[in-house]
Amino acid sequence: MPIVAAFQSALNTGMLLPSERGTYYFAFDMKQLLKGDILKRYQAYRIALQSRFMQPNEVRYEEDFEPYEYDFITLGLSDVLLDLKNKTIYTPNTNQTVKFGEAAVQKNIDNQTSSAIIEDRYNDGSNFTKDEHGRFTGSTGTGGGSGGGGSSGGGKSRKGSKKRKNQPKMSSEELYWVTHGIATDFPRLKPDGKLNTYEYGDYRYDFYVHDFASYKFVNKKKLK
Repeated sequence: MPIVAAFQSALNTGMLLPSERGTYYFAFDMKQLLKGDILKRYQAYRIALQSRFMQPNEVRYEEDFEPYEYDFITLGLSDVLLDLKNKTIYTPNTNQTVKFGEAAVQKNIDNQTSSAIIEDRYNDGSNFTKDEHGRFTGSTGTGGGSGGGGSSGGGKSRKGSKKRKNQPKMSSEELYWVTHGIATDFPRLKPDGKLNTYEYGDYRYDFYVHDFASYKFVNKKKLK
């Protein structure tokens, strides 16, 4: 390796124009000399494919195989794609795009307009009124219910209501990200009445499922 490094340095010094240095360079392809046996290579490829920092055609190129005749990349439904330039997050399994600090946005089928997604919140039997955007604005009855995903409805709660009292204190931002995390990591949860547990950040949350991305949180405990 020291001989190879000296050879490369001599080539880069003597064979490149001053304007090319820093942009182009000479280097030897040492893959055939340094690659592991077939089992180690295939195990490494499996990790690379599962982690999705390599694609099948790239693996086939490394092994000198003919490429597949398609032009797309593989993604898992649980992936969350971050666009650093536009500061947006896209979740494939929910088809939602989120901009930092704003509500979830989903493009319409024609990809020309977009609208904020408003959850249809849980109603425990009270008569709620909604505004033109579908949000709860108040109650026409004597009491209000708990909001979907653990948020409270717009109407006043009944005095001494166990539903409201048992809900842990969560900010709207915390509620959004915890709900988004559950929907992303466990998209197949069903409203079967079972108590579920989810860890996010420094806390553990116990919750029941109402519907997809709609949960009732009943406990919040700081992790040790």
